[in-house]
Amino acid sequence: VIQGGRKDQTKLFDILHRLDGMVEGPYLCGETVTVADCAAFPFLWRINAAIGLNKCLNLEQWLQHCQDCNPAFSKTVQSAWWWWW
Repeated sequence: VIQGGRKDQTKLFDILHRLDGMVEGPYLCGETVTVADCAAFPFLWRINAAIGLNKCLNLEQWLQHCQDCNPAFSKTVQSAWWWWW
């Protein structure tokens, strides 16, 4: 999907919308950072930067909260250049 394979976007967004409904906030599993946040952040940040989260408001708020409130997350953000070898 990221590298131009749009045929799987529908399936990806179906999964993202299900995940969006599970966000307990402000982090994925509630009030504190868990391994789920650490594992999901780089992937979901990249999806959001490349194609957007398709109106997954809870995930968008979660991404923003992670970046604004926890400097460790911001340190993992890389610009898109490194994906295109």
